[in-house]
Amino acid sequence: VFVANGMATEQALQTLGMSLAARSLVRLEEGSQLPKQELVFVVNKNTLRYEGSALEKILEQKFDDAGRQELRDTVRECFPEGSFFT
Repeated sequence: VFVANGMATEQALQTLGMSLAARSLVRLEEGSQLPKQELVFVVNKNTLRYEGSALEKILEQKFDDAGRQELRDTVRECFPEGSFFT
């Protein structure tokens, strides 16, 4: 579960990316892997209206900025399935 405060912003997505980077540093025994996870993205204290497909739309955005694009690609790769709640 990832909780964003107020709205789904680029900063919230970057924070999620930092969590994924930290997760990638976990050392495992040879032949083992981390369990598959599903992303539940929650916007807390929300004053905006989001559609149920908001997470998909955020992750499908295309940017010329390689860093922003890589972030979205990484989140999609790490979480092939996800949910979005407000």
